[in-house]
Amino acid sequence: MYNTLGLTESAQDYLEALLVTTQDRRVVRISDIARRLGVRLPSVVAMLKGLSAKGLVTHERYGLVELTEAGRAEAQEVLARHKAIYRFLNGFLGVSEATAEADACRIEHVLSPDTVKRLLKLVALLDRDGTIRKTCLYDFRRLAGGKRTTPCDQRLRS
Repeated sequence: MYNTLGLTESAQDYLEALLVTTQDRRVVRISDIARRLGVRLPSVVAMLKGLSAKGLVTHERYGLVELTEAGRAEAQEVLARHKAIYRFLNGFLGVSEATAEADACRIEHVLSPDTVKRLLKLVALLDRDGTIRKTCLYDFRRLAGGKRTTPCDQRLRS
């Protein structure tokens, strides 16, 4: 797993879930996090203790849960990685939404910042309006689906 704070994948998932829940609701309770992640309340309490000790969340017993500034920054980075990977897998490779979501959840924890930055640049490049890019992307999707096609670079040379 790649992260500068030494957080486990699970801890990163909790921060991401807390950030997303915060965007959906004004206040976040332990039960909200448990429901979003599909875990039991004691698991959430245990994780929040660890995240609180690292200065990433504030939580009072039976109270609300909030991200600290450092926690929000880490959660936003995890969420940005997740969204970029999901968009690449679903939008460009044509992987189903469910598969792209599941894969993005796993991949987001292991990519370095440099790889994510380059992936974002590739997504931006492919996303630009241009015949060459659209043609090559179309060809890739056909090949990925098991259909024959002439490589786009050969068509461009003729």
